[in-house]
Amino acid sequence: MGEAEGSGTAGTRNGRVVGWSLLLPPGWWHVPVDERRNRSLSALLDRVLSSLPRDRIALWRHELTAQLTGFVEQAAERGASDVYLLADLRRGLPLAASCLATILPFAPPDDAPAIALAHALADRDGDEPGVLTVGDRTCARIRRREPGTGLPEPGTATAEDYARALPTTRLEVYLPFPDGGRMLLLSFSTSVEPVADAMVTLFEAMAESLRWRWE
Repeated sequence: MGEAEGSGTAGTRNGRVVGWSLLLPPGWWHVPVDERRNRSLSALLDRVLSSLPRDRIALWRHELTAQLTGFVEQAAERGASDVYLLADLRRGLPLAASCLATILPFAPPDDAPAIALAHALADRDGDEPGVLTVGDRTCARIRRREPGTGLPEPGTATAEDYARALPTTRLEVYLPFPDGGRMLLLSFSTSVEPVADAMVTLFEAMAESLRWRWE
């Protein structure tokens, strides 16, 4: 397991939260959504391409650079502060799973049950609300599945088109900041349907590993 630090900030009654840390399973990579993103993506590409035959590296680097850069740029446009990626080229999976970390400028009251929030946010048919225990807090979580749109035409597709092409299983976890005034949303997703249940179990374990970092 590796550990990655998030970049969010918030004030608290007992100090100042300056971010968070997550335990990352082997193969996962942290990409900050700031001026460090290009350097982090380049390092990720070097790592995942190292397992390929030399004659395939140039083609894959071009394709992966376009897809992953587009994915991270869109995450930034949606307000994410950090992205965590799992790429597995040995199985032909440029983006096997991802997690977006987004700070939400609101939070439920301290005495509001997490399961009530989960049910309120589970607003689509088939959504599965529940809770996770993270540190000393019970947090809302929602699992959902989205149908795919089909593979796009080569050469014309955006990163968003590829992200929506296959059926996707998502897990959203809502973690209140210690001061109660904000929440951290961890949005996990995978399009590897045969192992979706196992991936959700992994996502939950990653979320449960979160610890706040204090100044």
